[in-house]
Amino acid sequence: MKNSYRTIKKNLFLTGTSGTGKSTLILHKLKSFLSCAAGFATVRCIDENGDTIAFQHVPACRYTTTQKPYTSFEENCFIDFSKHIKTIETFHSYSCPLLVASDAQKWILMDEIGGYELKDKKIQNAYLNALNSDLPCIGVIKWIGPDSHLRSKSHKSEYVQSWEQFIQEFLMTDTVVLHVDDVSIQEAENVIHEWIQYNLKGD
Repeated sequence: MKNSYRTIKKNLFLTGTSGTGKSTLILHKLKSFLSCAAGFATVRCIDENGDTIAFQHVPACRYTTTQKPYTSFEENCFIDFSKHIKTIETFHSYSCPLLVASDAQKWILMDEIGGYELKDKKIQNAYLNALNSDLPCIGVIKWIGPDSHLRSKSHKSEYVQSWEQFIQEFLMTDTVVLHVDDVSIQEAENVIHEWIQYNLKGD
């Protein structure tokens, strides 16, 4: 991978195996800074058995948990298995506008990106505009290595091509990617701490 986490840059993204605590780690380390954050976070909505029912976007400034109990009245869900919904409209009408920061917002959260939404060029451009803006970004991106399931033959060729094009442009931004499977939790925490000190200066 082009970028190394050993060099702190404006943008930091965690990647790796699903369920390794990437979003939880970011929330834990940046909770006290969320009031001045633009962007969005993904919340997993679960049923009483702990099974995932939906994925919902929430504004970064209102991000308090990585998962919550599901109700049938959830808003801003881009995937809802109970309603057979999988849509990019949530990204267009709700999530991407959250990436445009106000004067009071000092950084951007993007958790998580890199899924089926990348088939849409407008969403790609919204992500890249945020990454190339003056504000530092931190977030989670789906695993982008050569063995990523997103490169599998089960995906349509035009989608894979669109996804790979975005990844190339993503890696050309001022961004460091940290694969959490390759480091300890303490090392990952240290990298995020250094990013905070470098970009937010502890304010």
